[in-house]
Amino acid sequence: AAGDGYGVAALAWRPGQTSPVHAHRPWCACAVHQGTLTEHFFEMGEPPVLKAAVVRRPGDTSHGPAGIEAIHRLANFSALPALSIHVY
Repeated sequence: AAGDGYGVAALAWRPGQTSPVHAHRPWCACAVHQGTLTEHFFEMGEPPVLKAAVVRRPGDTSHGPAGIEAIHRLANFSALPALSIHVY
């Protein structure tokens, strides 16, 4: 059916760069290839409420279910670039 399949993206993160707080309609998974990223998890609200933060290092993975309830943000708080791989 139309829309079936996977999307893969490699993201380069500059020091201090963050994604916006967001959710994904499909499931998603990511892995840190180089550097260190911090993943923040939020509860829905106005504004979203921070509930946890996890440091991800090379080889670490994370995944989330489909649905807009899984709200998160990724950030590179280190002084070095980072690289992550994402699958949707």
